[in-house]
Amino acid sequence: MKNAWNIVLLTLTSVGGVGAVVACLSAWLGKVMANRIAECERASHARELEAERARYSEQLELLKSELDVQREKEKRAYTSRFELHNQVWGGLTAVKLHGDDLWNRVTRDNLERFLKALENVRIAVELGRLILMDDHYRRLQTILSGFDEYYLGKCRLADLRSQEKVDWVFSEIPEASLTQEVRANSQTKKDYESLLDDIALKFKSQMGTLA
Repeated sequence: MKNAWNIVLLTLTSVGGVGAVVACLSAWLGKVMANRIAECERASHARELEAERARYSEQLELLKSELDVQREKEKRAYTSRFELHNQVWGGLTAVKLHGDDLWNRVTRDNLERFLKALENVRIAVELGRLILMDDHYRRLQTILSGFDEYYLGKCRLADLRSQEKVDWVFSEIPEASLTQEVRANSQTKKDYESLLDDIALKFKSQMGTLA
């Protein structure tokens, strides 16, 4: 190898002298250095790109995690409000259904179911204060108080909270008379049914907005 290199030097020297040798070596070394610099720059650029890619990937995962948390919160909030709407609406419709039964025929069972529905709906209305319009809430309070003023014999419905009073009403007053007395309160029943229609429309609108 050394002999070969000497031969090359001798050849170059004989052709162009020392200057030619220096020029050739300089060109060769320059090319070698340029290639090494380019390789270093490519390696450095690749490392920078990889680091940037890793940083953006980490930020993306963090953003996805935050979105998942927010989505879960919204899902829980929707579920809670949906359940609240169902609870309130279930209480309101129970009063209507059991009220219809009592309206058609005043029996002990129908009366007890209606009284229980009134008790439950008061709780539901208070729980649903956040989703009920203020006007609807006030009208409900007025109408529910109106139901309390129904008279069966000499007793208001609001007073029929004990079994003894219920027993007295059904032992002293004929069923036909009791049914007639309940039907005398037709306006309160109509007001309640009209209010339920208004609340149903509002609930549908709210649930559409939530969806």
